Amino acid sequence: MGAVITGWGKCVPPAVLTNTAMTEFLDTSVEWIVTRTGIRERRISHVGMV
Repeated sequence: MGAVITGWGKCVPPAVLTNTAMTEFLDTSVEWIVTRTGIRERRISHVGMV
């Protein structure tokens, strides 16, 4: 018996956490985050959204 894919989906949560916002509570810079992680923004899902 094998595995079967029965469907797929995707979701882009509306809330965005930017690197600029992260620098407000972390002692770092936007450039530091981007050069080390490649991440420019994060999509955040709210409780109950999933």
